[in-house]
Amino acid sequence: ATAYQTSCAGCHGADLKGIASASELAGGLFMGGWGNRTAADLVGFLQGAMPPNNPGSLGEANYLNIAAYIFQQNGARPGTVALTAQNTTGIRTFATGQPAQGGRGGQVILVPRDPLAPRADFQTTPISATGSFEMNGVAAGAYYLIAAAAPSGGGRGGAAQRSVGRVSLDITRGDVRNVSIRVNPAATVTGKVSVDGTNTSLNSVRIAFVPAELAGIGGLGVGNVNVQVQADGMFQTQLPADVFNAEISGVPPGYYVKSIRSGGRDVTDATFDFTSSAAPVDLVLAVGGASISGSVKNANGEPAAGVRVTLVPASGVSRRDLHVSMNSGDNGEFAFKALPPGEYQIFAWQEVDATAWMDAIFRKPFEGWSGKVRVDANAAPSVELNLIPKALIAQSR
Repeated sequence: ATAYQTSCAGCHGADLKGIASASELAGGLFMGGWGNRTAADLVGFLQGAMPPNNPGSLGEANYLNIAAYIFQQNGARPGTVALTAQNTTGIRTFATGQPAQGGRGGQVILVPRDPLAPRADFQTTPISATGSFEMNGVAAGAYYLIAAAAPSGGGRGGAAQRSVGRVSLDITRGDVRNVSIRVNPAATVTGKVSVDGTNTSLNSVRIAFVPAELAGIGGLGVGNVNVQVQADGMFQTQLPADVFNAEISGVPPGYYVKSIRSGGRDVTDATFDFTSSAAPVDLVLAVGGASISGSVKNANGEPAAGVRVTLVPASGVSRRDLHVSMNSGDNGEFAFKALPPGEYQIFAWQEVDATAWMDAIFRKPFEGWSGKVRVDANAAPSVELNLIPKALIAQSR
């Protein structure tokens, strides 16, 4: 579990349900794609393609541990023969896509409340048949303790979802006993994505509903509900009673999210309160939008090629579709397109963690390095940026 949580959970979620466009690694979608292949096929794929920014870098033992954990979360039971990279056993012969019987089919996850905490600080443990759990060797600190129970339900455009509950936990010294976590049952949420003034395919649009309290913990994934929008724009899924941020991805090229409403109310920040009721969700896409281009220079005034350039809303709104990154070109150039009207901040980083730049607290010391631009519909301003040196970034951690 440690190898997976450290190296994979950032994209695929701590509960293997996938985040945004990252694939689900437990359940029916995983079995549909991998059930007829072999254990060796999965290990070989992991070694050749993961992590995306440095394939093959984890070592064979870690890849085998990750594969074993994926199999376990799909119902495989421990065997008498060690898993090897040459194992040609068909995955469907030992995995079902459902948690192994004998427990409640869920897990409890301990997560530091610090959004920049190392992934290695996460811990997981199974929920027993009686609903109890135990974790050992937990360091003092501030945590969320999250229970993700067995999947149930489902709906049009949404796979079966787990019921999830969580509590905040402050550990100082000594054991903590008799912690109780209430798991919230799921309720049906419906919605529609439409296009303003033109027709386009909506098959690529996905919505990830992320518990708002956990949204700052990049890549956690626990409690996320990923929804595939149907061809007619409709979607339906199951969500536990909670407050969620909606992360919208797969918007067709050249389009942007023009408006977000729930129950007739404007929800510009894409935060939905489903604690007492679940009003329908309506998203409207529009073609066009503004663009912002520019270039990056290093401390010597030279073009900075291949560096991370990030764009965020100056208002502090946490919508992921308004948090965009790209690498600068050979001459330090960049261009963000199909942006909704509004004010943005743009940063250029010599070196930055994959999700740290999305955190407003992390960005605060570097605001003087940013370019701030306000755009109206179809505007196309340009901005020049100075590269934030990695030594300065390292000092802020």
